Amino acid sequence: QVDSLESIGYPAAAIHSGLSQNDRSRTYQKLRSGNLRLLFIAPERLFNSNLVETLSHLSIQRFAIDEAHCISQWGHDFRPEYRQLSALRDRFPQTSFHAYTATATPQVRKDIAEQLHLKNPEILVGTFDRPNLTYRVIQRTDRTAQILEILGRHPKEASIVYCISRRETERLAKQLTAAGLLAHPYHAGLDAKKRHKTQEAFAKETLDVVVATVAFGMGIDRSNVRL
Repeated sequence: QVDSLESIGYPAAAIHSGLSQNDRSRTYQKLRSGNLRLLFIAPERLFNSNLVETLSHLSIQRFAIDEAHCISQWGHDFRPEYRQLSALRDRFPQTSFHAYTATATPQVRKDIAEQLHLKNPEILVGTFDRPNLTYRVIQRTDRTAQILEILGRHPKEASIVYCISRRETERLAKQLTAAGLLAHPYHAGLDAKKRHKTQEAFAKETLDVVVATVAFGMGIDRSNVRL
C-alpha cells in the first residue's frame, strides 16, 4: 500500500516490526514536520509506543479502522487490542472516525459503534455480490499438474496460490519455476527483506506468481490479479 501511494506522489508511511530504528525515527520526524498524509499502523503497535502522544500535537483529520469487526466480541475474529481504539475517540473527540469491514452482522455493526463511542454514525452497507469474482471448487487429482494447467490458461497474468504450509510454498514455487513460470514463495519464515522484495516485485509486475501461506494476507495492491 505504501509503495503504491508513494509511486503516485502521495506521502505515506507504515510503522511495523520490520522497521529499523533509523527508519522508525525518520517516520516520526516526517509526522512531526507535517510531511506525511497517511500512516498505517496496527492497534497493538499504536498503543505500545509514544505515538498517540505524538499524534496529539498534530492536526489529525481522520482515523480509518480496517477489519473493524475485530473490535466486536461478537465478531468472528475478535482481537482485544482493537478495543483500545475507543481511547482514540476519547483523546481526539473532534477527529472523524471511519470503520471498515466486509463481515459485520447488524449486531456486530452496533457493537462497533458502541465500542468506538460513535454517536449516530452514518452506516453504509454494500452488497456482498461481487460479479467480477468467480469461485470454483475442483476435485483434486494431480495438484501440481492442475495448477500448471490453470495458470497456463492465463499466461503472464498475476496469480496467487495459497498453501497450508511453508514447506509446500517452497516446493510448489520450485515446481512452477521449473515449468517456466516466474514464481516465488512467501511465508513468515522467510527473511523480512526477502518477503519485501517478493512483494515489491509482484506489485511492480516483474513477478507473475506468488505461492504463499496466509502470511501474505489477502494479497497485495495490484489491479490485475487474475487468479
